[in-house]
Amino acid sequence: MFFAYSKKIIISLGISFVILLGASIFLLSKNQSRANDLAFVSQAQILATSLENYFDQTNQYPVLAETDLAQIRGLSEVGWNQNGDSIFYRAPAKFLRSATLVVDKNSYSIKFNLKNSWDVWGLAKFSGGDCKITNNIQLSCL
Repeated sequence: MFFAYSKKIIISLGISFVILLGASIFLLSKNQSRANDLAFVSQAQILATSLENYFDQTNQYPVLAETDLAQIRGLSEVGWNQNGDSIFYRAPAKFLRSATLVVDKNSYSIKFNLKNSWDVWGLAKFSGGDCKITNNIQLSCL
C-alpha cells in the first residue's frame, strides 16, 4: 500500500530528483571554481608582498623577463630561483591558475585570468576576465 504510487507520480519524482541532483552538482562546481579564484588571488598577493619586501630591502625590484609562474621556485637576495641567506619568497607546490610575471627595477606585473564574476574587482556577471597585480599590490581587472 505504501508504495502504490501512480506512474505519473513516480516519473515526476524521478524527474524532480534528477533536476535537483543536476542543480546541486552545478552549484558545487561553481562554488569550487570561485574558491579556486580566491585561492589563486591569495597566492599572487603573497608573491606581490614578497616583491614589496624585496623592494623595501634593496630599493629596487628583482629584474625578471616575462616568465610563467610555474617556473618560479623562490626569491632570495641572490635572485630568482637562487639559494641565499635571506629568503623573500618560496613558491607553492602548484599554482591554481596559470599566470605570468614580469619585473623591472621599478615595477612588476602579475597577469592572470579569473574564471568567475567578481563585482568587487569589476568583472562582469558570469564571465570572469583578465586581471593583474602591480606595484603596491594593486589588483585590477578588465
